Amino acid sequence: MKNKYVISAVLTAALCMLSSCANKGGETKPSDDKPVIPAVTAEFHADEAEKICSEQISRYLELLKNDKIFESLAMQYNDEIIDAIGVLSGFINDPVNELCNQYSDVYKGVTLQLVDIDSVEPITDMQYGYIEEINGRYRAVHEAVKAKGTLAESDVEELSTLYADEEAYRQYKMNFAEGYFVKCTIENVGHGRAGQRIMVYRTADSDWKIDMSVAGYIDDCIDYLLDKTASSIHKSANALIKNIKDFPQSEFVIGYDSSLDKDVPSGFNADEFRKMVIDNCEDINENSKFFMYFKEGKEFYTVYTDNDTDCGINPFGCKLVEKDGVSDYVGLELEDDSSFDGLYKFCADRLEELKK
Repeated sequence: MKNKYVISAVLTAALCMLSSCANKGGETKPSDDKPVIPAVTAEFHADEAEKICSEQISRYLELLKNDKIFESLAMQYNDEIIDAIGVLSGFINDPVNELCNQYSDVYKGVTLQLVDIDSVEPITDMQYGYIEEINGRYRAVHEAVKAKGTLAESDVEELSTLYADEEAYRQYKMNFAEGYFVKCTIENVGHGRAGQRIMVYRTADSDWKIDMSVAGYIDDCIDYLLDKTASSIHKSANALIKNIKDFPQSEFVIGYDSSLDKDVPSGFNADEFRKMVIDNCEDINENSKFFMYFKEGKEFYTVYTDNDTDCGINPFGCKLVEKDGVSDYVGLELEDDSSFDGLYKFCADRLEELKK
């Protein structure tokens, strides 16, 4: 499943960095306005397409291996919007360099390589629409960043709202020339292998681009819906917290039922808060299971499932552990247990560490 694919590449700042812009953006759906797409589907040649995709994916992974982080980001996005990705990830002083440094730390000592390609198909109209939308959202933020010049921390929330705007991105169109949806196997050398879904495409005025985040979302809608619900729970909880005087500042967990509650402060009514979250989040159903990790008076991390197999996570693709002495997010690794129980254990273990 998606959570085990994190080893294969940078899943884009929107979906994998600490801010998780996809979750900030709320529900993402393709624009009603169709992008300019190439009329080449009838001319699809599998062998030629596989060769192109193999070369571009290998090139991308080689950039990561050699710590050429900006170049790897430029293979995902046009250079001009990388600053927007950095800002939405919380970097405001020097967003491009800070973003690159973050990824450099993540991939230090990691070697990823393409093992084989299982299938290659032409990208569909709907898939092109998603690519255009995500790029358009970043482009809208980029233009706002450029207009502001110097940024303050308070600007990040405003720019996140702009990213979520259902109209702002529609003016930015892409003229697609060619594109392929790839299912392949990536190896994290020394750690194992995992399946990966990738889109390899180019526009009329750009070189080949690599997309992994959009590919994973649109290939399996259940992944997207689970993440969306985790995001909804996160937003509902924090909206409720704003109206609760003296909400606890300690770290604790509240689950969908009391059996998952851990280290809830004495005197705080977890049952009442749980009921309010369930009542205020329309995406929760009778099969829902979730838990919320609280830190510094905010809902900090959320995991959701409704099928006992797949999990939605806010922020996307992350686990919660100790990092530099504090509770923070890091990306899931191939060997991690990314089940509901496994992700809960990461949180429970962190709470136990705090008691030492």
